[in-house]
Amino acid sequence: MDYLPLFLDVKNKPCLIVGGGVIATRKVALLIRAQARITIIAPKLPTELQGKVNDGTILWQQKTFASEDLQGYQIVFAA
Repeated sequence: MDYLPLFLDVKNKPCLIVGGGVIATRKVALLIRAQARITIIAPKLPTELQGKVNDGTILWQQKTFASEDLQGYQIVFAA
């Protein structure tokens, strides 16, 4: 099996993305479509994600990830 299909209701649920690159940008787009509450932890973000922070679509914690950051999220993506 090449893929593990998962279906998870994340509407209005807190979701975390660790990392701020190309993969994180793709995950943000998917989570926005699923109406999740998105937080990103990354030292820096590309312009596209910074725009979503500026308009309040996502939250950004500008820092390096620590294991304590995992608490309280429905799902966490390492990107």
